[in-house]
Amino acid sequence: MKFFPNCSIWEAQESSFGSHAWHSILKGRDVLLKGARWRVGCGEAISIWNDAWLPSLEHPRVLSDMVPGFEDGRVSDLINPFTRTWDLNLVHGLFSPNEAALVLSIPLSRTPMEDKIISPFTPSGKYTIPTTNQQQQSGIWNQIWWLKVPNKVWNFMWRVCKEAIPAKHNLLRRKILLEDKCEQCGVESKMAEVVPGFEDRRQYVLQQATQALAIFQQSQQPLIQPTVISQPQPRAQWSPPPSNCLKLNFDGAVFPELGKAGLGVVVHDFPLQFSPDIVESMAATRAMTFTQGLGLAEFILEGDSEASLSSFGHLLESAKSTLVTSKCITFSHVCRTGNKVVYNLARHTRHVRGLSLWVEDVSPHLFDVLFADPG
Repeated sequence: MKFFPNCSIWEAQESSFGSHAWHSILKGRDVLLKGARWRVGCGEAISIWNDAWLPSLEHPRVLSDMVPGFEDGRVSDLINPFTRTWDLNLVHGLFSPNEAALVLSIPLSRTPMEDKIISPFTPSGKYTIPTTNQQQQSGIWNQIWWLKVPNKVWNFMWRVCKEAIPAKHNLLRRKILLEDKCEQCGVESKMAEVVPGFEDRRQYVLQQATQALAIFQQSQQPLIQPTVISQPQPRAQWSPPPSNCLKLNFDGAVFPELGKAGLGVVVHDFPLQFSPDIVESMAATRAMTFTQGLGLAEFILEGDSEASLSSFGHLLESAKSTLVTSKCITFSHVCRTGNKVVYNLARHTRHVRGLSLWVEDVSPHLFDVLFADPG
């Protein structure tokens, strides 16, 4: 690129040779950066003190005092390159207890991945215009958009709220008129609040408009309300994988009161006759790495997470890169009722310390759930 040949758009600097369009792009970039967050991969591109990388919407940047000698520190300096874990002594030495806890809650991939800027306000981590509008909308906006009125009424109400109609005070603000006196009483808009009787007139107009809107909405309602018969939702069931293939069901459970999280993985190789988003991603990652120890060649990865795992896609990509013996991998989604075995296994981890593994066996507490699964 002409203006940033040796860096990305996020590090590009303003240039006196840049056009108006280029300066506008940089202004828009700065606005995006105010709400964006860094997703930690290898940490080499993220400044400890200057970038927003903590998993907090209120304080995404480090507020702790800068430690001498770490002025140019990068997040990669906080990661042990051999174990791919956080350096506990360094983290607790640089940050306050609250910020240290936030840092240690960030999951790290098993292999170094690229650092990426994401939007923390969407499950996918991608910036979208509807998301921005949704953040700016207040209760009045929700009421407006849910009104059963023609589009032209929506458009007019939106323009009124944005002060985009050619009222006199708006024309004066844009220097189209020299004064904004009322044609009826000759009072300027900024003096209207102190004029006797003005508040009564405004309330009268508001009351009339509310009544007119109620009448219009009532006329739009159908004369006969159709009878809605709710159909029972079919019960999701676990389905077996194709022949010569295995299915790995995964699930995660969070125990806030204990400060712990549990991961559960169940491997199915034939139909059994008795058959919050970061933890789900970690469970999926652990399920994939689990296949390496078992030497599985083909398998299906299936979970019941309703949240998108895209924000932690680097964890999954890192795990996939280690699957040197696997020929095929397929991702599948199933409802919670079709994933009850591994769901109960994940919940059971609150009573387990360390790793528990059952090979060609099953944990006693899962017998009832397994027998009840018709899959």
